[in-house]
Amino acid sequence: LQRKKLDLIIANDVANTAIGFNSDDNAVTVISARRQETLSMRSKSQLARDLMIIIAEELGTHTSRTTIA
Repeated sequence: LQRKKLDLIIANDVANTAIGFNSDDNAVTVISARRQETLSMRSKSQLARDLMIIIAEELGTHTSRTTIA
């Protein structure tokens, strides 16, 4: 993160054919200076909402979670 001057990395397993491209679902790992968290398989719409919560938390603009697990 420091070397690339990144605040956050969101990575998914591109080898898993059940998620990602050509699928309605995805699962990712979120990496920041403060956390490494895996978001299990869920709809891409739900994943987007959950990622917005995490990004807001990382920016210090959100304080409570709803449906991340």
